[in-house]
Amino acid sequence: MPAKWKEVKFASEFTLSSGLALGRHEEAAGRFPVFGGNGLSGLASRPLTQKPTFVVGRVGEYCGSVHMVQEPAWVTDNALWARSISPGWDLGYLVHYLQWYDLGRFRSRTGQPLVIQGELGKLRVRKPPIGEQRRIAQILDTLDRWISNAGIVTEKLDKIAEGLTASEFHRIGKGSAPTVRLSSVASVNSGVTLGTETGGAIAIPYLRVANVQDGFIDTTEMKTVRVGRADVRRYLLQAGDVLLTEGGDFDKLGRGAVWDGRINPCICQNHVFRVRCDQSQVIPGYLAAYAASAAGKRYFLSIAKQTTNLATINSTQLKAMPLPVPSLAVQQALVAVLESHKLRITAETARRDQLRLLKQGLMEDLLSGRVRVSEAEAVVEGL
Repeated sequence: MPAKWKEVKFASEFTLSSGLALGRHEEAAGRFPVFGGNGLSGLASRPLTQKPTFVVGRVGEYCGSVHMVQEPAWVTDNALWARSISPGWDLGYLVHYLQWYDLGRFRSRTGQPLVIQGELGKLRVRKPPIGEQRRIAQILDTLDRWISNAGIVTEKLDKIAEGLTASEFHRIGKGSAPTVRLSSVASVNSGVTLGTETGGAIAIPYLRVANVQDGFIDTTEMKTVRVGRADVRRYLLQAGDVLLTEGGDFDKLGRGAVWDGRINPCICQNHVFRVRCDQSQVIPGYLAAYAASAAGKRYFLSIAKQTTNLATINSTQLKAMPLPVPSLAVQQALVAVLESHKLRITAETARRDQLRLLKQGLMEDLLSGRVRVSEAEAVVEGL
């Protein structure tokens, strides 16, 4: 432990109290934030605490989670709050430290997840000089701000791409482009049915519904299925195949992307449709964009077989999907613009993920005292 750092007992530094249940009359016309076991949960008409403090989730899935309270607020009986904090603590540093310390590790292992106040009091925590605490908090706050900004940029780019897609397809639909049945410009087939192995079968990697996401194929976790040698050829995927899910939850209805052939051989299961375009008429990226557009989703919802929270489509319905087919040049231009947005989104997402990893590493180094503040400041300034 670095010189001038102290190791102190939790109970000697913080007095914790359980929050109070919030009556209905106290929720009316509220303007004070309410913190519960999962963090911010609503508004109250009066505060329980007037001064800055921290809140610890007491019960539930997120018990042990730590949240900063910077203004008058209410705390429910599903959380603990620091009624008093000893001098010499920077609240920003303290919240970062307790989040890193992971108080959820000390939850009860029987029945409902629960953090016991008395058990927290026994913990020993590290207390650097106040100036060093503030510098550590500033570094981690800066990274949090950059992570948040990257997320905001990604969300904006997503909305721009969504709006652009909607307006372009609206323009195409209002223009002179013919509208045809999907089956006239593409073949539609289902994948292999699991559990129908025949003699002479071989193991082939296959894509499940979980692999086919909205706009991309996730091959992080792949499985194999045994398929008869005589059947392999008709199930094999080709680069450029558009993969669409038949449904399940509403968000899975017609969800899909273009297969890039990164795994070969590869097939898909029967809950995923393989749509192979006649590329002299339709570009795969154009079809995938239309299926993901508001118009495509409206079609899927209009013809889906629906039960409570579930919806599915069959291959006959997919083949009948009306598809506006402009010239290849128009299709290519639309796909190029969407790909440009996709690249920017991918870059921002990668930056956000990189910053998260950097923050995780710096938290471990700074809050344990392994790396001094000046070294970490140099790293952040170099970004």
